[in-house]
Amino acid sequence: MLKVFKILIFAAFIIVIFCSLTLKASALNKIVYQRYHILYEEGDSLLAAKLAERLEEKIDRIENFFGGKQRSIVTIYITDSDEEYFKYASRAVPEWSQAVAFPKENLVVLKLKSAEEIKNSLKILLHELVHINLANHLLSRRIPVWLNEGLAQYLSGEDFSFNDKVILSNALLTKKIIKLQDIDSLTKFNKAKAHLAYAQSISAVEYFIREHGAAEFQSLIQDIPKYRSIDAAFKNFAGGDLLDFELNWYADLRERYRWMAVLNFDNLIWVFMGFLALLAIAAVKYRNKKKLRDWEENEEFDSWELDS
Repeated sequence: MLKVFKILIFAAFIIVIFCSLTLKASALNKIVYQRYHILYEEGDSLLAAKLAERLEEKIDRIENFFGGKQRSIVTIYITDSDEEYFKYASRAVPEWSQAVAFPKENLVVLKLKSAEEIKNSLKILLHELVHINLANHLLSRRIPVWLNEGLAQYLSGEDFSFNDKVILSNALLTKKIIKLQDIDSLTKFNKAKAHLAYAQSISAVEYFIREHGAAEFQSLIQDIPKYRSIDAAFKNFAGGDLLDFELNWYADLRERYRWMAVLNFDNLIWVFMGFLALLAIAAVKYRNKKKLRDWEENEEFDSWELDS
């Protein structure tokens, strides 16, 4: 009964938020590209226009991955206000987030405030649109958060960066790798742990593609609704269930990235300090040997003078 009550409260909250945004929309400007409606305030007109232009170049890859065009209207709301963002994104969204997708309402809310956020605005938007398109494709089916987030990074063009690899390497060294199933609690993580979770998610997707191919990965995602469970889908496309996949991914992770821990900036400082310490020891030994040699030569010279 309590669970049903919580669901009803959440549903009511989403309805209120969506109705509030619908009312606000009359005071906003709008750009329409196919089924995507971008709402923005007057000061964001250039940003919205640029996003719409670049969305046209990139959205086909996402829609084709899921097998067809988006059928429902997707509303994209852009704001530079923390207050507005958290008003529509809800308090359940972590402070480190920049965007949120509401698949049931086909709604994306973007907070683009800093220069860095604006620079990455297209990837941020595409990431959330992957979540929308995936939810529409899966209907009521759920997949693990790591797969959802890894797929969103993969299709939005977010790179599995060198820094991400170093983060994974450090997590291996300090035994802080997160179990893939525990990434379901992503919204409760702090920023550093969330960064690790995202790095693990894209690395797991890249591992699948490296082992089984991009076409098989696409087929896995497209065919999930046909299977009785996500485990059954993985057994067909990856040769084992989710646990088998995670064990194989973790073994590959250790093989590839544990040596990179030394490249972390903090670790580099210690390595450099160690190198300086060895250099200092070598310099002292060289100086001592040189002094000893000088003393021996002086003793020989004094002995020669006495003999003469």
